[in-house]
Amino acid sequence: MPFLPPLSLGQREKGGILVHFLIACYLILVLGVVCDDYFVPVLEVICERLKLTPDVAGATFMAAGEKKRTKRKAFCSTSSFFDK
Repeated sequence: MPFLPPLSLGQREKGGILVHFLIACYLILVLGVVCDDYFVPVLEVICERLKLTPDVAGATFMAAGEKKRTKRKAFCSTSSFFDK
């Protein structure tokens, strides 16, 4: 599916940016509701089964979320070091 073209001046003057802003706010709200209803309960069950305290669980899942970026940075740093 091709990307939509940017808004023309006429569309911007008629409130096109406001529509985009409202859609973005709605999507952020929906994402928050989905996370609260489905993601958080699953994390709570995982923490109970692993017998993690809330502070350890928070740090663990934050580290897991950042792991992909960290691995990429480490790989790039290492590969650039050996290229010299």
